Amino acid sequence: MKNNFGKATLKFVFVVVVMLAAAWVVVNRQAVVDWARLLAYTPSAEVKALADNTQLEQKARDLFYVSDPQVQDSTTFNASCSSNEQTIVLGCYKAQRIYLYNIKDERFNGIKEVTAAHEMLHAAYERMSDDEKQRVNDLLKPLVENMKDPRLLELVELYNKTEPGELYNEMHSILGTEAADLTPELETYYKQYFKDRSVVTRYAGQYQAIFTESKNKIDEYDRQLSQLKPQIDQNNSTLQRMQDELASQSNQLSQYRSRNQIQQYNQLVPSYNAEVAEFNALIETTRGLVSTYNKLVEERNNQVAAQTNLYDSINSNYQPATKN
Repeated sequence: MKNNFGKATLKFVFVVVVMLAAAWVVVNRQAVVDWARLLAYTPSAEVKALADNTQLEQKARDLFYVSDPQVQDSTTFNASCSSNEQTIVLGCYKAQRIYLYNIKDERFNGIKEVTAAHEMLHAAYERMSDDEKQRVNDLLKPLVENMKDPRLLELVELYNKTEPGELYNEMHSILGTEAADLTPELETYYKQYFKDRSVVTRYAGQYQAIFTESKNKIDEYDRQLSQLKPQIDQNNSTLQRMQDELASQSNQLSQYRSRNQIQQYNQLVPSYNAEVAEFNALIETTRGLVSTYNKLVEERNNQVAAQTNLYDSINSNYQPATKN
């Protein structure tokens, strides 16, 4: 009888343990899936280098690896990251997989690292509990609401319009990889992902500086052109007025001469000649201004073309024209 009772007890305990284990697996399904994926995953040399270069802590490295990062050329990348986003897409996190565009332009060394870290943070955000997401969102909220950077403000507006529910998911990745200065609370929070977050933000600053420099050059050309144009317009207006006056005086001189009014003719000639000299001098000055203006326009257009080339080099959708 005691034997049967002991067996029944063991059986009951076994059933309870199995049920508890099953419940734990259900509650922690993502952790189990991640563990199984990591067990079977071996990173490529390129993927490992990205993790090393971004100074990922082990937790972040596991999140990166479990997302099976793929560095892809344009055609494959565009198929993997098909999107209606209005900005240039450098990477994406879809169906718990990370895809990175293989940018080969050496001017943008570090851009793949920043994108890799950005997408890893999407994987981290997805795995947070609702309470943890709310806590992190509350830490991000003051920075988002008091943002001054025009580029980031434009992104906030875009995400509010196209993906209103994903704003803090995006800001969690953007601020974590691009903002050099965060609140102490956020710096502490991001330490679980980065050994040294400044390594990633320096990468971001380096390639963003290329675009900033190009934009600043164009802005300076625009400033100079905006100063020259009113001056040229004013000179042209003055020249038109002087031309009308000279034409009138020339007509008067012709009349004096035809009527043999020598005294009146001689009296008008000096002022007429002085105005002609002034007119010709102003023409030369204006020609110089126009030449300078045209040169600046050409240089500005060259800079715009160079800036377009910068964007094309990181745009997976850009296809250079081919000769027939």
